[in-house]
Amino acid sequence: MKPNFRFLLALLGAALGLAACGGDQQLASGGVGEGGTGIVIGTTTGFGSVIVDGAAWDDREARIEVEADPRLPAELADLKLGQRVELEYAHPDVARQIRIEAEAIGPIAAIDPTAGHLTVAGQRVRVNVDPLAGPVTLFEGVADLAGLAIADIVEIHGSPRFEAAAGRSVVLASRIEKRAALPGGLIRVAGRVQDYDPATRRFRLGDLTVAASTALIVPANRTLANGQSVVVWSDAPLGAGPTLDARFIRIRERASADREAQVAGPVSRYDAANARFEIGDIAVDARAATVEPASQTLADGKYVVVKGRFGSDGVLLASKIKIRRPGAGDIEIELKGTITDFASAADFRVRGVRVDAAAARLTACPATGLAADLYVEIEGGLQGGRVVASRVSCRPEPGTGAVVERRGRADNVDVANRTFALTPVAGTTIAVAWTDTTLFVAPLTPQTLAGRDVEVTGYFGAAGVFTARRIELQN
Repeated sequence: MKPNFRFLLALLGAALGLAACGGDQQLASGGVGEGGTGIVIGTTTGFGSVIVDGAAWDDREARIEVEADPRLPAELADLKLGQRVELEYAHPDVARQIRIEAEAIGPIAAIDPTAGHLTVAGQRVRVNVDPLAGPVTLFEGVADLAGLAIADIVEIHGSPRFEAAAGRSVVLASRIEKRAALPGGLIRVAGRVQDYDPATRRFRLGDLTVAASTALIVPANRTLANGQSVVVWSDAPLGAGPTLDARFIRIRERASADREAQVAGPVSRYDAANARFEIGDIAVDARAATVEPASQTLADGKYVVVKGRFGSDGVLLASKIKIRRPGAGDIEIELKGTITDFASAADFRVRGVRVDAAAARLTACPATGLAADLYVEIEGGLQGGRVVASRVSCRPEPGTGAVVERRGRADNVDVANRTFALTPVAGTTIAVAWTDTTLFVAPLTPQTLAGRDVEVTGYFGAAGVFTARRIELQN
């Protein structure tokens, strides 16, 4: 196939831009104690601010982004349940940047709804219904695999797990989202480089053969090698095999020496004699780690949260390993926020997530039951595309700093100063400000905000100004 030179020139500009602003070299800075950043790699399991594998992070000032099209700067994005993320922090419990990282985006090549399997961009994907194996698969756009067909475009989030019996890695899906089209017209696939041939510049990601002879690589001063973690994009269709003609490859450099890290996922290739295993593409040395709960032992397939620091060889030297056990002390899904879109106790939303609380145990809630605008704390589990609540606690709305929702009409919009007045149907008008990290959900923009009925997610500051994190048109 002839290279697409316009595409390559655009990617070169993107590569130079990434180099100018640090790109992945910025991600590979030193440990937290050295003025750098730590990293969390895991799955979004709730919102309170944001909860990743059961741990809450203050995301009020974090930039939430996705690299949807490598020819363009990373764009602000909407964080959703089940997404795999890479969260950077400079201070404990406070996120400064969250990058959404799908395992694959592309057309379905094979699907077996009965067995719960599908194949996307050469990656074998399995639906998960067991909370003990990891986050249960959340579907968006369809109820389950039966709603999908060959050639449908899907976005897959999850963690690869090596299955010895099959002799291959399978992505245990935490989220499967049907999409109308490929973002930017690009197939995306992530994984670990295998069987790299420098002469032909070909390698494998799962069952996919990647041809990299015309690809631009970022960081620009790196060369491909076996074992590297990469993200590949292409505007070319999948060829036989399957084979993908790569246009752009980002080498993920997350494991700089002494960098503090928390990584979650299912255990693979567990070597009990040497206390080593893998989580996705990250090798873990557990010789010096404490395991919680003490009654549990490590084994292939168990979902763990590992804390430690990277060694000079890129291995995560674990200091603590928590075996996640939803239903036995750990909460599968947590939500804290204002009830919106209330139709009934079996159908409402909190932080944009659909909830069914018809069978939930209610605590401190009105005698009349749940209703719109109540502030609630929810625990529950996933079934299809909704959270089925086991417990709902009604609380007085927290004060300054808590993330809440407000609805009303946007008046007196000042785009230059990034402010407007939010006029509710009843109650007091609120002064709202937005920042560089505020997401305007399409098709809404600052220029089209005036006079629109909107829902704003944000928090009140000490001066009474409501700082918006997310603004969207009301349903």
